[in-house]
Amino acid sequence: MVVWVNKDPFPHTVTAQSGGFDSKGIAPGNSWKYISRRTGIFPYTCTFHPTMKATLSVE
Repeated sequence: MVVWVNKDPFPHTVTAQSGGFDSKGIAPGNSWKYISRRTGIFPYTCTFHPTMKATLSVE
């Protein structure tokens, strides 16, 4: 399980580029949990802030 915690004063999302997962909006001070059912490398971004990008690696 992966937990994203939003410590910013603005909402964010965790949205896979492949469409495999999407947190929708995570409000400031809130979190979102995700359990991957498969291994792989999953690039994701914040739909509110497209320059915020990362990769989830599941082994």
